[in-house]
Amino acid sequence: MIQFKRREKIIAAAVGAAIALFLFQKVFLSHLIERSRGIHNRIRLEEATLASNIDLQKKKDKILSDMEAFKKYFQADKNAPDREVVGMFVKELEKIAQESSLSVANLNPQIEPEESANRKTYKADMRVEANFEQLCSFLYKVENSKLMIKVNKLTLSPKDEQASALKVEMSIVMVMP
Repeated sequence: MIQFKRREKIIAAAVGAAIALFLFQKVFLSHLIERSRGIHNRIRLEEATLASNIDLQKKKDKILSDMEAFKKYFQADKNAPDREVVGMFVKELEKIAQESSLSVANLNPQIEPEESANRKTYKADMRVEANFEQLCSFLYKVENSKLMIKVNKLTLSPKDEQASALKVEMSIVMVMP
């Protein structure tokens, strides 16, 4: 048998240990490292998904809070007959006119609405007599009504020579989604 010197034995042991360490790393540690990388990647993916879900939840909460703010505009039932909706529209106009102390001379609503893609538009022609303050109060209350009402057309003319009162003709529109 071949006798190795002490130095050769140490070198052989070091080389053997290096080979054993290399094999240990390739066989056992590489598998564990790959698993930990896979787990780390899955964790990053889940974190990104959770961050996205948090953003979506914030947007949902904002939409719900906005919906609560605008809920008063959608009080009428979408499936209600047109006559009921027109009646509600006329009652709202009369209430606003009364609160503004307007003298309503004529109020003619159209029974049949104009239908477009996702909404119905109801119209009413209205003639009133009022002073300027009453008219401004009426227009303000129409703008802030619980229904989606707007003045589409407004015509002013003096009632008499002093022009203390005005004859007002207007076309008012209500939109129902």
